[in-house]
Amino acid sequence: MGKGGGKGGKGRVGKFLGLAAAIAFGFGAGAPWAFLGGVKAFTAAMYGLSLGSAIGGLFDKQKNRTPESTFDSKNNQVTSEGTIPIIYGQSKAGGLQTYHHMDVNGRKLLKHVIVGEGEIDGFFGATANGYLLPIKDGNSVSRKVNIFGIRNNKWQDATAQITGGSAPSKGFRGLVQLPSTSQQSIYQDDIDYKDFNKYPKLVLKANGKETYIFLTEDNTKIDDKYSLACNTFGKVYQIILGDTYLSDLQKDGWELVDPVICQDSPNKIQTTDVLPCYKKDVFFTTNGEQDAKDSTVILYNGQHDAEAPSTYKTTGGYPNIAYMVADLRYTDKMGAGNPTITAIVRGRKVYDWRTGKTEYSKNPAVCLYDYLTNDVYGAGKYITPDVLDMESFTDVANYCDEVITYNDPYGVTKSEKRYELDIILNETKSHLENMQSILNSFLGFVVFSNNKIKLRCERLETPVYAFNDDNIVENSLSYKGASIEQSPNKFNLTYVEPALDYTAVKLIVEDATNQLPPPIGIGRPVEQDIEFKGVRRQTQCLRLGKIARDIIRLCPITVTFKTGLMASHLEAGDVVTITKTYIDENGEKQTLFENQQVRIVEMKEEDGTFEISAKQYNPSIYDDAFGASLKVFAPTGDNSKEINLLPETVKPVENVSVEQVYRQKVNGIPTYDAMLVFTEPNDVNYGYSQVSVQIERNGVLGDWKVYGVSHGIMPVIGLNKNDKVHFRIIPYDSKELPHEESMVTYTHTIVPKIGNPSAPENVTIRFTKESVTISWKRVTTADIDRYEVRSSESLTENNLLLMTSEISGEIDLTRIGRSGTVWVYAVNSEEVYSAPTKYGYNLPKPTAPSVTIKSFLQSFRVNYNAIPKGCEAVVRIDGTDYRTKEPLFVYNSDGGLYNVSVAFEDYFGLGEFSPEQTVQVKATIDAEMLDREALGLTTIEDFVSTLSDKVDGIKNDVTANTTKISNTENTLRSEITQSKNGILTQVNAIDGRVTQMVQTVNGISSTVQKKIDDAKAEMSSQLTQTEKAIQLKVEENLTGDKLVSKINLSSAGTLIDGRLLHVTGQAKFDDNIITDKMLQANAVTADKIKADSLSAISANLGDVHSGTIVSSTIKNDNGTFSVDPNGNIRGANITGSTISADSIYNSGYKVKNIDYAILTVAHGQDVPTIGNYSVNECTFVPIGYNFTEKYNSNAGDYDGRKRYDVANKRKIGRCTIYLQGQQPWIYSQYGAKDLNCVVGLNNRKAVCESTWNTTTHYSNRGDRDTEWIALGVLYVLVIGKKG
Repeated sequence: MGKGGGKGGKGRVGKFLGLAAAIAFGFGAGAPWAFLGGVKAFTAAMYGLSLGSAIGGLFDKQKNRTPESTFDSKNNQVTSEGTIPIIYGQSKAGGLQTYHHMDVNGRKLLKHVIVGEGEIDGFFGATANGYLLPIKDGNSVSRKVNIFGIRNNKWQDATAQITGGSAPSKGFRGLVQLPSTSQQSIYQDDIDYKDFNKYPKLVLKANGKETYIFLTEDNTKIDDKYSLACNTFGKVYQIILGDTYLSDLQKDGWELVDPVICQDSPNKIQTTDVLPCYKKDVFFTTNGEQDAKDSTVILYNGQHDAEAPSTYKTTGGYPNIAYMVADLRYTDKMGAGNPTITAIVRGRKVYDWRTGKTEYSKNPAVCLYDYLTNDVYGAGKYITPDVLDMESFTDVANYCDEVITYNDPYGVTKSEKRYELDIILNETKSHLENMQSILNSFLGFVVFSNNKIKLRCERLETPVYAFNDDNIVENSLSYKGASIEQSPNKFNLTYVEPALDYTAVKLIVEDATNQLPPPIGIGRPVEQDIEFKGVRRQTQCLRLGKIARDIIRLCPITVTFKTGLMASHLEAGDVVTITKTYIDENGEKQTLFENQQVRIVEMKEEDGTFEISAKQYNPSIYDDAFGASLKVFAPTGDNSKEINLLPETVKPVENVSVEQVYRQKVNGIPTYDAMLVFTEPNDVNYGYSQVSVQIERNGVLGDWKVYGVSHGIMPVIGLNKNDKVHFRIIPYDSKELPHEESMVTYTHTIVPKIGNPSAPENVTIRFTKESVTISWKRVTTADIDRYEVRSSESLTENNLLLMTSEISGEIDLTRIGRSGTVWVYAVNSEEVYSAPTKYGYNLPKPTAPSVTIKSFLQSFRVNYNAIPKGCEAVVRIDGTDYRTKEPLFVYNSDGGLYNVSVAFEDYFGLGEFSPEQTVQVKATIDAEMLDREALGLTTIEDFVSTLSDKVDGIKNDVTANTTKISNTENTLRSEITQSKNGILTQVNAIDGRVTQMVQTVNGISSTVQKKIDDAKAEMSSQLTQTEKAIQLKVEENLTGDKLVSKINLSSAGTLIDGRLLHVTGQAKFDDNIITDKMLQANAVTADKIKADSLSAISANLGDVHSGTIVSSTIKNDNGTFSVDPNGNIRGANITGSTISADSIYNSGYKVKNIDYAILTVAHGQDVPTIGNYSVNECTFVPIGYNFTEKYNSNAGDYDGRKRYDVANKRKIGRCTIYLQGQQPWIYSQYGAKDLNCVVGLNNRKAVCESTWNTTTHYSNRGDRDTEWIALGVLYVLVIGKKG
């Protein structure tokens, strides 16, 4: 490659920003400009994912932030702030619990757990508290579920089998070797296993060797010498992996496939035939008799057209969301409480542009494409596929899919794809953080070129350009090396290991030489943590770690230099070479760099000079080698080997207490709830707490049972008198590791509270527009069975307003009125009433609001003072009432007079109306809004001035002509087109026609003016503006009353070419040729005519045809219209025409070439255009909204529920432009839940919708959830602009 050579076709790139700078722009959840849909806003943040941060971000010190889902709890979160996970590839997931229903006996539990964004490929290994669940599909149930798989990568005769037959009692063939202190041989000639032959056995045969692994019950006591007897599946996996137990299995090519960590007994496994397994996965299942055999779980993959579950019919369930429905039956092993549901999930199906199919994929580039372009959970609001450079995405995707080979620790050659992605993304993270997690899985980075986003990765590349002394600006090159003392030489890598139940595992890749004592090294380790959150393979983690280590070790130099336009075809990420010399102090030429390869990390351009920053590049790094030896892990499940990855301390919980609540009598026996409450510690390492409960009844201790994960509250229900409840609260850190050293214990005894209840305290009444809620503080002096609210103090009258076991509820006060009194009683379990709490209320009638009204074109706006709490505004316009919760009301109209008044309406009815006001709505724009220049008047004035000059030229030519004018009555016609598009239009073409313009010799300007006036009266006139000389054409069938001739003017003379007259050569007019206002034939000679102006000509010229008329003043006979020498037109009325000009002024004000209107558009409708403007010529801006419809899922009749279903289908769910404003009116006795308000424009479609949930308590039916949806209209400002 010669000087200046290299690739071409690339555009200039901008500078790159580091990750910290990118985040400073505010990109992420809640960014202030996040509603903008253009790439421009996103580009600023995307710079942070470019090369400068792909490696720099990888080495950044990890902060204590909300962890990635893959490092989070695999428990079921129960929270209103949960987010929907995004799963790419394969991971173990718990999810978000959204529904929970238990039967009265506590033996059945139905729960919904959201898995992630759909559509996913599937799942396996679903468990409840670690016990495998049968899989339900439609009406069929499969109780035999996959537990683990196995394959052999070395021997073609390899087979596997689960058998119930007898095994040899001793003398297993295999490795004859004494075990180490940490390993126990599975090959023992002197051990007799005959007592274990009653259990199923896993038989592995390969290369003439066979191994029997005995699968016992989980409660079987096994002496340590029986290394082949397994009472947990964890021990089975350890034998196959070859960690704790010394075996030949790994050396003989055996490999464990997709193991499920569970608590079931190994003997609950299905027997099989002999299964060939050479380079083929074979899977074993349970026999259907596992502990949770009567429970089921069903997976809904999240298809867009999936039906809603029966419990969510009215809300549509979980559209496009994958979720599990677990129907659980109590077992002693599974335990009580709220069992955690987990499964190993094969994640989202994604579109692969290379195949044109949407299917399950682990390719990181394909998954990144899905995240970048998805507008629901990804960055699709900012990025569209057309801004992605698909050639670069294809190149990286193919590079990730390339199959590479390696030798495992036992010398077995294996193959796998170079890079895969297995990750659970957290939607609470910013897009940049999620994308960086994906990019780290293959050391990817993005660059910008030709207004495209390109994807690249750290890999072997060929230099594309050579820089040297000739193309590097003199004295511009500088370089520096990384600090050896501060550069990391020991990397602590973290990835997620499936064999360890998808737990985070640390590996070490280090530069041992650099840690040696000086002068060889620095004498100490300098550590750096790197998290590969999207990696599930140890091999991939070690390859990535090796590249990271070698970049630090072998590429310490950073170079900066300037060059010229020859760099314009380069982009960040390109590899180039540098050859640079310098003159030393002795005047000798020395070489600084010679063909040194560097990767460009930043380019800046100013006035054609490029400043390039580049990092040293070493091609030997990219050889797919490991940075350290592969490590064998012991899976979770064997209690003899503790795995403690992050032994850091976590603070215990604080302020532990229990609130005892009386519930009801069951079979005459009172029952209680014990509500455990605690405060989580202020500790950045704290993640959550696991609560275990032991119930002591009648002196008998029950088993400890895990009740689940908690963030501060955990109920225990169904307790009896004198029961003791023992709690253990164990904190877990942010990596899901328990810290029993920080465990807190607490005991509460159920002691009935007998005695007269005290009167309820803190009674309050809250009014809203549609209901009244009364609430009070819970009475704790006695076991309270219920509370009653009455309209009088009497306990015998029919005055009951509310009966509830809760501490709040809705009451009807319409029968009492705006002021009154209620009495609140507490009733204990023995039907003893407390003294009443008397509470008086007074809700005054709303006073008339202060109202101001402002009129606009085709609309008016009504403003009023703040709407009182619990009210809505009623705007009365000409007797029609419009109700709104908004602080202003916009009314659209075509024009007219309207009578307006406003009142506030509360729970009891309308308040006082404001004084009626009359408002006028204008249908047209006032004259002062016109703009003289935009209407084209200035252009017309300039044209008339030019026309006057041309007329003078014609007069001089006629004087000099020697040819007699034989026909004096000719027609002169000028075609004028004046187009007027409403009042705000730009003039396009002037091609008008001035007809019947009669001029006399003394009044030619008057005649021209008259013709202009006549032309204005004609709708079809056109004026063509031109700077050329007048072109006149004569029709061939000229009869004498029309002249359409062509006059050619030149310095040699004038040619009038037509049927009636042709004058050539010299011409002269004599005296006495004008008679009776006519030119007489042979009566005019040149020496007889002398005139200094056209006033010397007195005749009716008829129609005048001309391109330009030049005159000092043009006016009509009576002087009502004139054009003066300065181009001012007076007395002109332009009607029914089109006006074309760049600028139009009226009364000194410029009229813009725009139109606008404020339109009211119903939800789901497209905003129409205005006038004759196209969609592309209109700008649509939402300026207000009004919720006009409201529906709920618990409507009292069929038609009401049907209307709710129809409204629910009308939801849109997102906008391209969001309108900030007040939320719709909502109410619940407990407050609105899950509020989601979406108002704005989705492209042109109006969006005005809101959904929320409420809970209502009924004394005879319990709690009832209601789902609401409100729809409305959007007020949109539409601006049309031509050009």
